[in-house]
Amino acid sequence: MRSAHTNGAHAAFSLIEILVATSLSVAMLALVMASLRHISRLALLGENRLVLHQSIAGVHRALDDRLRAVHPCTAWHFSVDPVPPAGFAGVGPLPAGSFSLTFMASSASLTDRSGMTERDVSDMSWWRLVWMPAPAGAGSGSRLALVPGPGLRPSRGSHWYYNPDKYGIVDLNSPTLKLYIFGIGEWARRDRRRDMNDNDFRFWSGMTAAMYDNITNRGTPTQPDIAGDDAELWLRLASGRFDLLRGSGVEIPSCAISWRDQGGHTVTYDSAAGSLVRRDASGSVVPALGHAWDNGLVADRDGLFADARAAIPSAPGESRSVQQQRPVLLSISCILTRRLGHMAADRDERDAAGNAIISQRFHLAFPLSPTLPRP
Repeated sequence: MRSAHTNGAHAAFSLIEILVATSLSVAMLALVMASLRHISRLALLGENRLVLHQSIAGVHRALDDRLRAVHPCTAWHFSVDPVPPAGFAGVGPLPAGSFSLTFMASSASLTDRSGMTERDVSDMSWWRLVWMPAPAGAGSGSRLALVPGPGLRPSRGSHWYYNPDKYGIVDLNSPTLKLYIFGIGEWARRDRRRDMNDNDFRFWSGMTAAMYDNITNRGTPTQPDIAGDDAELWLRLASGRFDLLRGSGVEIPSCAISWRDQGGHTVTYDSAAGSLVRRDASGSVVPALGHAWDNGLVADRDGLFADARAAIPSAPGESRSVQQQRPVLLSISCILTRRLGHMAADRDERDAAGNAIISQRFHLAFPLSPTLPRP
């Protein structure tokens, strides 16, 4: 007689076996998902780090191209917490800790920058490197910009006329009036004391506000067509078109800049320390001279005369020649950051606004144009 348990049918899985199998499946799935998330995070970190490297490579190319072409016979202006000229629309105070470096350099071609045309009087132009931290408490908004001068600046006024009988008098009803269009180029300045706005038409002898408005044809001097070189650089900075990191999602929250001159002295500004430090060739700290062009916030240098004379002018307390003070090597040390977005982890670094970021410090060095030898 055949047993009821030997009818050839397989016994069903017990509830315990089903629960164990389900638990193992869930555990394996969790391991797979964790692995996929880890791989995705590694890919995200690698992609963002690559963006940082590509961004700093672009910064290096832009700066190296211009700094190698610095004109040694023109002034070199460095300022911490620079103050833009008042009265220009869009140009306001910079965040505390900002710095600007202004120098004249040649352009590679007549068409390699906005505003440069074949009509320009020279291929030499003023350039301004500006770093600005993000506003206090914000995690974004820092800027690094290399602003070119505008080249030739023609007047665009429709009411500036020349009349042989009534010079300087506007008379639109006179058939003898002729439209007079003129322009100014960028001026080379060798003396560090020179005002970089000294070619602004507002400062010309005999220029009235009404005459200036007629030249600009905008009814207000806050957006001039022919402002001075310094004002034009600030106006172009306000446009945001010359930010070196624009559109990359990369921030530059910290930046230090330093240069070594031909005599072996260094001038260093570190935004983290917030101080402008001068050292001699032995590394000892030396005080600023206390002049308007050499103090705790400003370090300006004269351009060389063609005959490489020693000083222009000889200043109280100044013992080194202009030749010795000319910068020959510029260094920049900065931190670049980028937000990680949805793949952020609790252990990630955070910016001032609490966003998860990836960061890396970069060090750049730029040899400047050679200075003139002594005769």
